[in-house]
Amino acid sequence: MQKASTVESNGQWATREFSGAVFPDKRLVKRLIKIASHFAQTPTGSLPRASGSWKDAKGAYRFFDNEGVSVHAILQPHQEQTARRAAAHRTVLVVQDTTGLNFQGHPATEGLGLVGTGRDGALGMWLHSSLAFTPDGAALGVVAVDWWVRDPKDFGKAAQRRRRPIEEKESYRWLKSYHATVKWGHENPGTRFVNISDREGDLYDLFALGAQHPEAGILVRARHQRKDQSGASLTEMMAREQPAGTLEIEVPRQPGRPPGGAKLSVKYTALTLRAPQSRSAEKLVCLWIVEAQEILAAGSPHKPLFWRLVTNVPVTDFESAVERIQWYGKRWSIEEFHRILKSGCCVEDRQLETVKRLSKIIMVDVLVAWRVLELTRAARRAERMKAGEYFGGDELAVLKQLQLKKGKVMTTEATMREVVRLVAQLGGFLARKGDGDPGPMTLWRGLECLSQLTLGYQLAKLCG
Repeated sequence: MQKASTVESNGQWATREFSGAVFPDKRLVKRLIKIASHFAQTPTGSLPRASGSWKDAKGAYRFFDNEGVSVHAILQPHQEQTARRAAAHRTVLVVQDTTGLNFQGHPATEGLGLVGTGRDGALGMWLHSSLAFTPDGAALGVVAVDWWVRDPKDFGKAAQRRRRPIEEKESYRWLKSYHATVKWGHENPGTRFVNISDREGDLYDLFALGAQHPEAGILVRARHQRKDQSGASLTEMMAREQPAGTLEIEVPRQPGRPPGGAKLSVKYTALTLRAPQSRSAEKLVCLWIVEAQEILAAGSPHKPLFWRLVTNVPVTDFESAVERIQWYGKRWSIEEFHRILKSGCCVEDRQLETVKRLSKIIMVDVLVAWRVLELTRAARRAERMKAGEYFGGDELAVLKQLQLKKGKVMTTEATMREVVRLVAQLGGFLARKGDGDPGPMTLWRGLECLSQLTLGYQLAKLCG
């Protein structure tokens, strides 16, 4: 069945994010806007189901098969919009992380590589995402996306990694994300950009690169026992430091641990980092260490949180140490983003003939997943953002009628928080007093339900 029209807010969002795309044919820009709008309207659907008609599905297949369409060309207009949003903030956190996409169920796709640990492991591809956040958690957009496949013929090469230059290793992805952050720092001198990564990003090459670019910060969770110029290890250095104070934080749900508050003891100190022995001629790198150790009551059933953070952004007092910890706390956001991408967009169910085509459709899914993440974050922020900035008039009309049916009233000045909670209830959120804010997956399901209800509303208007 042909869709009556694209839901207004999805069309507005897609137009804003993609109208600046540069393709050999301007008609491809219109096609991208339509595809993105359809994907946002039916996020869990296959390409034919999301498209709503064979004509639009055929147009989408042709778009992803077009040699004039590249992953970069799809991402580029969104990057420009993200940079515009970032320029309005004094500090922007660029969080990077890697996830594996398993396409074992679609072995006919040409060009897939290993995503498991063995030579005969699952087939798929690797995705490395870098997202921009404000310090209070607003998701501004995607800074960079990198993807690659592991050729089964290269299995075992990790044993020779020390003899290969960093540019030939998969770990170079962490430096590529930082290069992108530096570029944004150059172009937006009024904004401080800080690149954040987990323990895999603990690379001497990254710290050495950061020493050359003071316009972009680095914050990494330490993995290695690095040494300062005196030969002392990080553990030995921090053992000499006295706690500077304590900090209360909220911890999301983790394996073996329910969500809730945690009390951390905070230490910090400066570090003059010594280069590895194989590169002893290189200059010393000036960094700072911030250590946060959870204080647990006797008999606590879970392991204490322990973060040892390395940064090139100066830490001169307790307040700046706390700020670095709070920055690192935003790293969980990219894990939430990858969950949305896999479970919400069902990206691992995509079926195209080649990895090259698959990477293009994944890029659209990446940007739709960012939109859902930002809707979730917008609902949690304190300011009274009007719902009309994110939702279309028909969508708000449907929600208003649903509330009237329950004997309740939704005002025309409803805030994002109020409307998102209503949408999430369509996805199974109970909205009880102690339930807190809805998560992205209930919101995801609610958006899809709202999309179908709005389609019925539009058809009813057309039929009179």
